[in-house]
Amino acid sequence: MSAGQPREGAPQWGAPQWGAPQHGGPQPPGPPRTGGPLGGILALLAGLLAIAGTFLPWVTVSAGPLGTLSVDGFDARNYGVLTLVAGLGLAVLGAARLVGRHHVAVRVASGVVGLVVAVLAVAFMIEIRNRLAAVLLVHALLTSSTGAGLSVILAGGVLGIGSAFLPHRPRRPPR
Repeated sequence: MSAGQPREGAPQWGAPQWGAPQHGGPQPPGPPRTGGPLGGILALLAGLLAIAGTFLPWVTVSAGPLGTLSVDGFDARNYGVLTLVAGLGLAVLGAARLVGRHHVAVRVASGVVGLVVAVLAVAFMIEIRNRLAAVLLVHALLTSSTGAGLSVILAGGVLGIGSAFLPHRPRRPPR
């Protein structure tokens, strides 16, 4: 062996170190992939429920033989726009969690938007109940019943809150 020449078996300049993977060779196992998409599924489902509830009847008022009127989110002073936007946001966050955006901020955001959806639903339930109580006192012929819309929106909000508590857990590496 002459001076300036590397020892036999020693790595050359620019060559990978001993034990490092070669191109095309087996790669060392990386960090475990995240899995358990239940939180993303719940957030997506929560958003879809909030969106669907916007279009369902929120309240039905009957005037006996004169007819019946159903009011949905867009008939109720455009409150449906708020629930629709919040539901879309929740669905987008759920989809982001499903495609691999597992950052804590996305998880927290889905919980916060779920809370906003739930608070909107409860606030609208209270407002509609108070307005109907005043109208029903004046007009004895009228009767009212609550529709499924706000209940569906509230269920979506609760699911959105719950989705924030379901982090992605590492999958077991394949054997």
